[in-house]
Amino acid sequence: MKTAFGLDLAGYSAGKSSLGKATFDDKSGFSVTIFRNHAFAKKLEGRDSIDAQAENERNLIRLCRPLYVDVPIDLQGLPTRTRVHFVWQLTKRPVDYAFSALSPLADRLGAPVARMAYLLGGDQATLGADLFETYPAASLIPMIRTVPSYKSQTAERQGGRWIGDDGLADILTRMRVDADEGVRLNDDHFDAAICAITGVLADHWLLYGEELESEIRRRLEGKVRSRDRAELVARPPNGYVLIRKQLSDLPLWFQFEHEFPLNTGVTE
Repeated sequence: MKTAFGLDLAGYSAGKSSLGKATFDDKSGFSVTIFRNHAFAKKLEGRDSIDAQAENERNLIRLCRPLYVDVPIDLQGLPTRTRVHFVWQLTKRPVDYAFSALSPLADRLGAPVARMAYLLGGDQATLGADLFETYPAASLIPMIRTVPSYKSQTAERQGGRWIGDDGLADILTRMRVDADEGVRLNDDHFDAAICAITGVLADHWLLYGEELESEIRRRLEGKVRSRDRAELVARPPNGYVLIRKQLSDLPLWFQFEHEFPLNTGVTE
């Protein structure tokens, strides 16, 4: 049985971070546990002290390995690149522009990027070994082809069906996700689950390294003028990995636990 953890990280003021654990074996398929109460779920205001909270989060990062995170970690020289050709290079990495992701230095993503950078303290030694970055929205494209908008949506298991906002409910249905009656999932739970599932897949299900670089280049060349293609750099960030194809027909089971089942890193 393989086990991995997934973290959909938000800013401190949002209180929306979601932590999940995925397991896989050939007989029972995929299972995802979403934890309701964990260190990352605590909401802080700007005036609050960060010391004890950050230490709880660092402890959880140490315990939850391998960990797949939906937030930029290797910023590839942002924000102080010495050579820039395209406007987007001021705020985005090649992979961000290629997959139409949010900018690590702007929009709503800046807060969780700063949060993760502070927690790691510049120590990225395990990045690509047991700490990884992934992007659920990009992984969903090869998994289900057409991806409806599901952000800020919820879906509930009722009568053996997913009921709720059309986008998320449709995705859960197409992925054959099962859960106990009354289980309610939101987009943050789902993204954490996709992060965790990435970690339990065999290598041939994943897109990373040279093959990811080729895909980034292919996408970038479709977005820039032909005369500018010689200026493209398509190297992916360290530790960046995506799901490359549809999962098998094995079922995907979701469940919730009240709190992370370790004394370290659990909020009260």
